[in-house]
Amino acid sequence: MSVNPPKVVVDAGYRVIHDGEIKCWVGIGWLTEGRASKSDYYKIPEVVNG
Repeated sequence: MSVNPPKVVVDAGYRVIHDGEIKCWVGIGWLTEGRASKSDYYKIPEVVNG
């Protein structure tokens, strides 16, 4: 995680959706919270590998 993460990630509680799973930044790494539901995609940003 960068020193200044994007505002949308901060607003989502330091959570992102990656490969269909919700992941949360805890200061030393990412924890997987579980599978993302359809409604999660409206409030949590999705990481897209490009």
